[in-house]
Amino acid sequence: MTNIKTNLVFLLFFCNCFLYAQEQKKENTQSLREFIREVENKFSVKFSFSDSSIQGMQSKDTIQTLNLEKAIYLLQNKYGLKVQKLNERYYVIHPSGIGSICGILRNSKSNKPIFGASIKLLGTQQGRVSKRDGSFYFQKTENATEIKIKHLGYKPASISISYTPNGDCIEIAMEERVYQLTEVVVSDYLTKGIRQSNSGFIQIKPNQFGSLPGLAEPDVLQIIQALPGIKSIDETVSDINIRGGTNDQNLVLWNGIKMYQTGHFFGLISAFNPYLTNTVTIFKNGTPVQYTDGVSSTIAIDTKDKLNDHLYAGGGFNMLAADVFAQFPLWENVNLQLSARRSYTDLWRSPTYKTFFNKAFQDTKISIVNTPDSEEGLINQERFYYQDLSAKLLWDIHPKHRIRLSAIQLGNVLNYTEQLQKDGRLLSTNSNLTQNQAGVGIQVKSKWSDVFWTTANAYYSKFNLDANNRSPYTDMVLFQDNEVSETAATLDANWQWKEAVKIQFGIHASETAIVNFTDINRPKYKSYIKDVVRQYAAFAALDFRAFDRRLTGNIGLRTNYYNNPNSFDDGKSFNEWLFEPRLRLTYKFYGGFAIQAKAEKKSQVANQIIDLEQNFLGIEKRRWTLADENQLPITKSRQLALGFLYNQKGWYTAVEGFTKKVDGITTANQGFINEDQFEIWHQGNYTVSGLEFLINKKSEFHSSWLSYAYNRNTYTFEDLNPKQFPNNLEIEHQLTLGTTYNIAAFKLGFGLLWRSGRAYTEPDPQNPIDFRKIPNQLVYQPTNSSTLPAYLRLDTSLSYEFDFWKLKSSIGLSLLNLLNDKQALNIYYRLDESTGSIEKIERLSLGITPNFSFRVTF
Repeated sequence: MTNIKTNLVFLLFFCNCFLYAQEQKKENTQSLREFIREVENKFSVKFSFSDSSIQGMQSKDTIQTLNLEKAIYLLQNKYGLKVQKLNERYYVIHPSGIGSICGILRNSKSNKPIFGASIKLLGTQQGRVSKRDGSFYFQKTENATEIKIKHLGYKPASISISYTPNGDCIEIAMEERVYQLTEVVVSDYLTKGIRQSNSGFIQIKPNQFGSLPGLAEPDVLQIIQALPGIKSIDETVSDINIRGGTNDQNLVLWNGIKMYQTGHFFGLISAFNPYLTNTVTIFKNGTPVQYTDGVSSTIAIDTKDKLNDHLYAGGGFNMLAADVFAQFPLWENVNLQLSARRSYTDLWRSPTYKTFFNKAFQDTKISIVNTPDSEEGLINQERFYYQDLSAKLLWDIHPKHRIRLSAIQLGNVLNYTEQLQKDGRLLSTNSNLTQNQAGVGIQVKSKWSDVFWTTANAYYSKFNLDANNRSPYTDMVLFQDNEVSETAATLDANWQWKEAVKIQFGIHASETAIVNFTDINRPKYKSYIKDVVRQYAAFAALDFRAFDRRLTGNIGLRTNYYNNPNSFDDGKSFNEWLFEPRLRLTYKFYGGFAIQAKAEKKSQVANQIIDLEQNFLGIEKRRWTLADENQLPITKSRQLALGFLYNQKGWYTAVEGFTKKVDGITTANQGFINEDQFEIWHQGNYTVSGLEFLINKKSEFHSSWLSYAYNRNTYTFEDLNPKQFPNNLEIEHQLTLGTTYNIAAFKLGFGLLWRSGRAYTEPDPQNPIDFRKIPNQLVYQPTNSSTLPAYLRLDTSLSYEFDFWKLKSSIGLSLLNLLNDKQALNIYYRLDESTGSIEKIERLSLGITPNFSFRVTF
């Protein structure tokens, strides 16, 4: 009985398989396109063909019994097609009959195929785009006379039509458009989209960005802080400290426009849209001669600069704001870029907003009164939001002449209302603070010959910081305004004297005006100060390559002339000449080793001074001022650096030692919170000596790195006691560990940051208060003689890319400070006049900060 059951099951199974096989056999007919795709998948090859060449063709062949050679044989002999082999992976299929036009575009130097070129068959309406293997195909057309080929990276080409009876593809060599760019020797530095050149500068491409720990989506200024020697001591995004320098010592340019404000939410968020940003270039040393200001660094942000023949757009949102962007053609040679972002922090207080709010407004008037006071009935309500807009017009008026018009506007707005129930009366006041940065610029690039080209740039930039402070306790009203306006123009010319030698020269002119206004009604006080400084400069540089391009270098000199036309209150003017040499040298050894040397002298006339705690509502205490060569000198820096690199087989190692001295600082712009904060016009300098080390291992799907930075940062003020002491921004040791994984459509990142504590000043434990002074004052220990505990933070991020309604989409999740360990970023003390006691104020780090983003691109 058991055998009968077994045989019956076997018979049923056999019949079912037989019927299924018969059914499969009936359905085995498929389109020739499907057959070709099966061949591609099985043998990991790619066939390029026109739909019309195989339209209506059916195939009954099965791929299981074929090898690649037999499959190609079938296509040629059974279906009458011509199959041409380009390389081991790519093939071209086209009809073998008379009258076909087939071409393959290749780079004239590297012989690599050219993808994305537009090919127009003149005399017809037919057009094609070259495929990834560089191929294109047209059927015979009697009216066709010529092929026109265009590609943004290559010179346009016109080819007379040549019909090939056997369908062979002709190879067309395309010559590159020459724009002098510094050779890049390291790509995907830390993660995709971060690159280091052989000249020592670092370039970031946000549109190619991979992933970094703590970032749900790219943030231009947050990415920068992943690099050795760059950090934010107060944990903000836009307030960046580079090699011991203050944030105002960084020159930030957006499309050539100088930016005096770079962040939202008082420094916690970058103000620049990363999705239209093409490159972010950072110079820590050896800055090119065309750049001025920024004695610590230069950060140049440039949006996309090539024309599109189609719409490129997208948008998204996170837990703070929503944004949209687009680039689209207006006419044949004209594109328009637009971007807009607006927060909804005034409508929805997300967990991210609450964490940022507590960080930004701690120990300010808003945070102090934010909790209702049961005794006095004080109620506070704040409304805060930020927004930014940008536009860029791209006009290629000629293949050798291009015009770019750019505009940007960004702002932060804070309003808060205080209501005080006192003696049966309701007292209500409204205070506000606004920050606005706007700028417009024009850039004209012209290539006059194969060896000579010029770039002309002009811009107008304006920054405003306004605040009015009203108190329900008194009738006092305080108005404050800080306004910066700057107009500048630069003409930069380049002459390719020889193949390995380029000469650069140019001129620069600018006028910077700064207004500081204060108006108090009780006691009555009004101050209006307007300062103006004009700068004129000439510069020249020699860029060269030698020893089979193993030695590359740039030697330059910039001459600055500063003039003040009697605008300062004391009626005195100043005129000063400064000479600023710049140097970059790189020598590449065999085996992936290289040595780099960089040096520079720089200067700047606009700096920020730190106001008293109550100014600008206690939130934004800094205001821009101009050097007057009296109380505020011109800030000057000198820097030298020597480094070694190794880049081979996925390993990148770099070590660089440097020394930097910055003269012309004052106690007013360093942010002292001790007795020195009242000695605001003492002049001094700081000297930084340090070492930066990085080791990075990369593979196709993974990148891990370890970086270490050592800084010894010392102030020298001859009029203070002691004369030398640690810098407010000194972080002696900083260590970062990071790893990222790209697995299919997922990107995952983990990162750890550890650094030693910063210096601060404690009151004298023996005699903390000086009662002889009116009002009483704290007595401190030697300046910056105490050190905060070490800082540790763990961040993570995860993103996933997918198609959503045929749109390229992504979602991202990030967690800053995964351990939720709130640590002291700074400690200072103040005297409570009502009680006579000493208050210890701790500026704490962010707690755990989640963020979620969703984006679409088309």
